[in-house]
Amino acid sequence: KKSFPISSSSNRKDLWPLIELIARKSPDANVIEISLSSREMTNIRTSLGRVRAWLRLALMQKRLADYFKILVEQKQDLKEFYDNEALLLSDEISIITGLLVGLNVLDLNFCLKEAALDYPSDTTIHYSLYLRERRIPSQTVSNNIHSPGSIDDRIDELDDYSSLSSSPIIVRTSTQNSDTVILSNSNDIITFDDQRISNILDQKNYIEELHRNLQKTVVNLQKRLQTFEQTNKSLLEDTTVQKIRIGQLEEDLKKAKTEKEQIQLFYQSKIEVKYFEYT
Repeated sequence: KKSFPISSSSNRKDLWPLIELIARKSPDANVIEISLSSREMTNIRTSLGRVRAWLRLALMQKRLADYFKILVEQKQDLKEFYDNEALLLSDEISIITGLLVGLNVLDLNFCLKEAALDYPSDTTIHYSLYLRERRIPSQTVSNNIHSPGSIDDRIDELDDYSSLSSSPIIVRTSTQNSDTVILSNSNDIITFDDQRISNILDQKNYIEELHRNLQKTVVNLQKRLQTFEQTNKSLLEDTTVQKIRIGQLEEDLKKAKTEKEQIQLFYQSKIEVKYFEYT
């Protein structure tokens, strides 16, 4: 569609108009907040980077499913962006909405200060992060039963999880740092880093709950402030009307006093004339 221009750099269609559509149709202040935040990030220069930042902020809020539901409900507006056979306009899109709800059970944290959001991400999976590496020193190799020359230098081997089950119990402690590792028979690994991460996640959940409560308090205070402002405005209008009324009454009072003085002078002079006639 014409509303999705083709980018010359990445040949990808722009999704930012859909995010703006969600921000317009949603009454929630959070979606407007993350839209403004992702749009005003100085380190992000492309529309792709803004979309990625918005998606990460929505995942951190655990509201991506809610925002997606708002999007798929705008059938008439989506027809301007998609053909009638598109998935977003079909009835099966409700399945994806339900699947996105499952992401709410995850606590996600992203670093949005990097400029890498503007560029296509590397989808290569490094399996070395999931494999355990065992280093065999050269002294052990020299005592090996292999023939001379078959193994000369230090060898790095990758153990699979089957070899870990047959390995003995290893206890390694270090007083220099907090990276104490204990391997039990059930291959459970307990580190102080895990405990620290658990404490950090607990603090994060507490801060998020506190933030939500503070947001509710702010909303209630804003409503009360609006009520007070309306009441104050009506009182100011009433005060202005009453001041005008008081000014009119003061003018009427002055006129009445002037008329009273004139009448008194008239009758006083008339009484004096009659008094002189009798005398």
